Amino acid sequence: MTSAELGCLETGDLRVSGELICKICQDLYNSGWVTGTGGGITIRSGDAIVIAPSGVQKERMQLEHLFVMSLKTREYLHKPLQALKPSQCTPLFLAAYTCRDAYACIHTHSQEAILLSQIFPDSDYFSASGFEVLQHIPRGSKKNGFYSVTETVRIPFINNTAHESDLHDSLKAAILAYPEACAVIVRDHGIYCWGDTWQDTKMNTEAVEYLFQAYLRSRKIKV
Repeated sequence: MTSAELGCLETGDLRVSGELICKICQDLYNSGWVTGTGGGITIRSGDAIVIAPSGVQKERMQLEHLFVMSLKTREYLHKPLQALKPSQCTPLFLAAYTCRDAYACIHTHSQEAILLSQIFPDSDYFSASGFEVLQHIPRGSKKNGFYSVTETVRIPFINNTAHESDLHDSLKAAILAYPEACAVIVRDHGIYCWGDTWQDTKMNTEAVEYLFQAYLRSRKIKV
């Protein structure tokens, strides 16, 4: 693909964000948190956001596959030449950007999030305390500090829908109702997690997923 075909993705900051997305998609795949074309990620670059598309296997994501959208106009500044569709996650990513002024957002399809949906079928949120990893989970934003081991973190659940884009309103409501959460669990589906930087978003996702794993294993031991 030529520079002209890449368009605005050839410019410095957007290209960096795009390359990060491709690398993080590989990391998510290797972690088992996404499979095939599932899951999603977006990273901000000024007033634009770079978004992984629908229909591309995450471990094979390339710069030429990515979309770029203006946060102000919500218009696409760049579309891939291939006949790829924008991610159905896009409206949900926008909720994180507008409600939390996030810098990035990651959507996983982890099995742990699905299991927690089964364990807490009637609860509005998943809660946990006593885990060391809580010290790495921010109170919504690192600007508000992090949880201590003795405190309780609450991560809200929202119900899944047939079409992912239809989750926007419930995700937005959960983000606003739980200002000290950095993630939302979509029942029987996965999570959306955000942060103040791309590094924070990646670390927040890893910390939340680690908490899920630790909680489920400790519950199994206690049975």
